[in-house]
Amino acid sequence: NYETAIIVNPNDPSALAIAILELMNDPSLRDKLGEAGRQRVMSKYTWRNTAEGTLEQYFELLKK
Repeated sequence: NYETAIIVNPNDPSALAIAILELMNDPSLRDKLGEAGRQRVMSKYTWRNTAEGTLEQYFELLKK
């Protein structure tokens, strides 16, 4: 999607090779994707979100 990653079909080695070459040849794209990915991880995978998700799972299990 070129927002946080280059998505390729897992059964298409040619597409993977093209994506790798594109990243090798475009430092600004590498930087853009790397920073966007880092920001996504830092905002989505916080300790608070992890704890809330764990509690939610526990509450769901207790209902059963």
